[in-house]
Amino acid sequence: MPEILRGSIWLDAGGGDDAKDEFYKRHAAEADISEIVDGDHRTTWKLTQDDRERLLRAGKDLVDLWNLAKMEEAPDRPDHLALCINGALALTAAGEGDAAKELMLEGAAISGGKDKEMQVRVAALAMELGDEALAKEAFPKLAEDGPALLMRAQIAARLGDWDYLKGLDGSEVLETIPATERELVKALASSASIKKIAVDDPAGASSDLNDMIVQYKHSGRASVLLAQLADELALPEASSRAYGNALATITDASHIASRTMVADYANRLHDHAAVIKLMDGYVNENVDSKELFDLASAFAYEFPPRARAVEFFANLEDSVRNLRHYVMLEGIMHYHRGELGLAEDRFVKSRELSPVSYGPS
Repeated sequence: MPEILRGSIWLDAGGGDDAKDEFYKRHAAEADISEIVDGDHRTTWKLTQDDRERLLRAGKDLVDLWNLAKMEEAPDRPDHLALCINGALALTAAGEGDAAKELMLEGAAISGGKDKEMQVRVAALAMELGDEALAKEAFPKLAEDGPALLMRAQIAARLGDWDYLKGLDGSEVLETIPATERELVKALASSASIKKIAVDDPAGASSDLNDMIVQYKHSGRASVLLAQLADELALPEASSRAYGNALATITDASHIASRTMVADYANRLHDHAAVIKLMDGYVNENVDSKELFDLASAFAYEFPPRARAVEFFANLEDSVRNLRHYVMLEGIMHYHRGELGLAEDRFVKSRELSPVSYGPS
């Protein structure tokens, strides 16, 4: 989750009471967003109902101010665009991705593509929402250094553009990427080079990969990338070592992005116990999401099922628990428990619901 954008905002002493009200309204909204997004939300997707309501209220206040700013002579001023960016950040954190996307695209259109920060935020939102079409559209508009280069690398990895990533390997421009993400992008670029080497020199690629697994053993996200690369190169022992390293890096203080990336790979491996250990208690249970669906799937398919699985499904908000894919998963969980009557009830209910795909909406 990106940080709140802090720009130069000022109180117009001659603007009267309305200007003062807008100034304090903005400060209060951005303070709430900062407290939540830059606080516990760094380590968990889980929000209290109070925090979600605060985010929605802050997002609405910033949207209201943004709508006023659009009517001024220069709506594309950085401090005005920050209203749009921070409003979208609040909405995204509250689980209102569609509204955040609509708001962000409006800001991007008004900026005319001239605001570099806006382009970075559009790309980040596309990645956050898993919107590949928007990511493809954003890619060529991004600068080629700093945070924009980080987004270029992440989009290239999502789209499988290994030639682009290979071109970054060893480049000095990687040093301009924010320090917290630099190691990950370097691992991505080196992985792309190893993929190319493997075509003509499998042994050399294997050796380089083993060196990288040691080099990045303390980085959970980089270790996942290397495990995935080992899978592609049919090197199961290397993949197992990298995966073990990734699991070992996750602690209570780990950033939620690292936790989620490791859990996502564990899900691909059908390592249900690992998914539960990593994500139980770290996911919102009142908003449908990929992370929640993966966690519910782990509880449903782990065998033998743990007692906690019953509690997990019971604790879901009704609006989520009664979605067809969660009804089906709860039925599978009861079936694995040997509670065939309860399983049948859930399976019958799943057929009664309007058909949807078996995945998060």
